[in-house]
Amino acid sequence: MAGYFIDGISHPLKSLEPLARLTPCYYYQGAHIMTAPVNWTWLGGLTPLSALFLLAGWWRVQRRDIRVSGEGAWSLSLLRRHP
Repeated sequence: MAGYFIDGISHPLKSLEPLARLTPCYYYQGAHIMTAPVNWTWLGGLTPLSALFLLAGWWRVQRRDIRVSGEGAWSLSLLRRHP
């Protein structure tokens, strides 16, 4: 979301353009891709970066300690009222 914001305000504020070049939104071509050739430099730079973040996210999810229902650690007897 910050990248979208920086890219949006970098058009009227040219001093922010170097910062906007670091965001993926700057390289998004939209409908322009239908009429223009693919910029292989951008694609070649952003694809490995995306793969790196994908692998880092997958690795972090695999390391999570996820509690599974039915393992017996949560006891409903604590919720019952005793007379």
